[in-house]
Amino acid sequence: MFELFKVVEFFPKMLETFVYTIWVVIGSVFISFALAVPIAVIRIKKIPLISQFCEVWLSFIRSMPGILELFLAYFVLPGMLDKVGIDTSDWSGTTFVLIAMVFHYAPFISEILRPAYLSVDIGQHEAAASIGLTGFQTFVKIIAPQTLPVALPLLCNAAIDTVKDTSLLFTIGVIDLMGKADLIIADSYGMSKMEAYLTVAIYYWILTVGVIAIFRQWEKYFKKYKLSTGIKLKP
Repeated sequence: MFELFKVVEFFPKMLETFVYTIWVVIGSVFISFALAVPIAVIRIKKIPLISQFCEVWLSFIRSMPGILELFLAYFVLPGMLDKVGIDTSDWSGTTFVLIAMVFHYAPFISEILRPAYLSVDIGQHEAAASIGLTGFQTFVKIIAPQTLPVALPLLCNAAIDTVKDTSLLFTIGVIDLMGKADLIIADSYGMSKMEAYLTVAIYYWILTVGVIAIFRQWEKYFKKYKLSTGIKLKP
C-alpha cells in the first residue's frame, strides 16, 4: 500500500546523495566540455592520426551502453593500468565514475561543437586575420560567441543525459540516489519500494528542471546580444 508520508520521510534521507549527484554532473559536464573543445578542433583541422583516433573513439562510444562503459572503467581499466605500473587501489568510486562519464561525453560533445563551429561563415575568420587577430583571439572574440548559441540546445540535452546516466552509479557500489533508495528499501524489508523510487524520481526531476533553468538563462544572455540559439529549450 502506497504511503505518501514516507516520501516526505525519505526526502531528507536522500538529500546528501542528491548533492553528491549534483557534483558528479557538474564535474562530468565541465571536464567533458574542456576536452571536447580540443577534440572538436582536432577533427575540424583533420590532424593526421589523432583525428582518425577521435573518429574511432566517437564510433565506439556511440555503440556502447552507458552501463558497459561504467563497468569497463571500474573493472577493466584498473587491470590495464596495473600492467603499466599505475596503482588504482586507492582510487575512489567517484574517480571511475568521472572517467566513464568523461570518456563517453567528451567526444559526444565535440560532435555537437564541431558543426556549430562550421556554421560560422569562413569570411569571419578571414576578416579577423585581416585586422591582425591571432587564432586564439579570433576564437574567443568572434567564433565562440556565435558557436555556443547554435550548440546550446544540444548541450542542454547532453547535460540532461548526464543527469540520467548517474542513475547507473549504484551498479559499481557508489551510493548515489538509486543506491540510497536500495538501502532504504532493504531497511524496510522491501516494503517501501514505491515510495523510495518516487522520491528518487522527484529528485531527478528537480535536477533536470534546474539544468534546463541554467541553460535558459544562457539562452536569454545570448538573446540579449542578439545571438540566436535557433531552437527553443523545452521543459
